Amino acid sequence: MNKFLVVEARRLLPLAFLLALLVSLSVYDNFFRLEPVDTPPPPAEEDFLYVTATRGELDAAFSFHLAHDQRQWEELQQNPDMELPDYPFNPSYEIALCTVNSQVEGVKVQPKNQELTRLLVDVEPSPQYYHLVMVNRDRLETPELEWVFLGEEGKVIHEEKVRQEENNEQE
Repeated sequence: MNKFLVVEARRLLPLAFLLALLVSLSVYDNFFRLEPVDTPPPPAEEDFLYVTATRGELDAAFSFHLAHDQRQWEELQQNPDMELPDYPFNPSYEIALCTVNSQVEGVKVQPKNQELTRLLVDVEPSPQYYHLVMVNRDRLETPELEWVFLGEEGKVIHEEKVRQEENNEQE
């Protein structure tokens, strides 16, 4: 019977060693725990989500282009200076926003009243660069939109008002 216990003790020794390592690692983790990784804060109520369709280099004049309907999208795609992707643009769900010589940093929505919604677009100057983003129409239910493009220190670069009813009639 003594031999039997000795043979089993030899087999259990590696398991006991692994168990001791597991316990010591658990104790070590509890005493030397790292701070949790910072997660980005949830978007504020006025922040507006957009999707980048394309970006790239371009040698053209500083400008902003909006496409609220299919005709405007086709005009934007036919621009010889830009090679835009074959994106499945759907004007009933999204608005295309293209900036030339600047990059979109963020879009905020400010409902003014039942007739007008103001969209503040933060842009950063980027020479020889274009940025095409798609903005969802989900929170843009007013008949008139006011697009305000802001540069450094919140300085207004460009403003444009668009009536959405006219665009829906053209479709």
